[in-house]
Amino acid sequence: MMKALKMGFFGLAMGAIGAVALPAQDAHAQGDSSPNASTSSCKTSYTICQIAAKGNAMALLQCQLKYTACMSN
Repeated sequence: MMKALKMGFFGLAMGAIGAVALPAQDAHAQGDSSPNASTSSCKTSYTICQIAAKGNAMALLQCQLKYTACMSN
């Protein structure tokens, strides 16, 4: 029962990522194509966050949301 509940929350989290990340990526792709210096810092922060999350689904969701917000700036 607990495993099913965790998988349900994981599915909900992945749906939230899709709802937030995909429109942000589309909007970013439609913008200008000039290189952005903050892109590498966003990727570095995201990688560090993923390592610190140690596989925790909710922590990984927070990493993804922070990365999306960073990339949209």
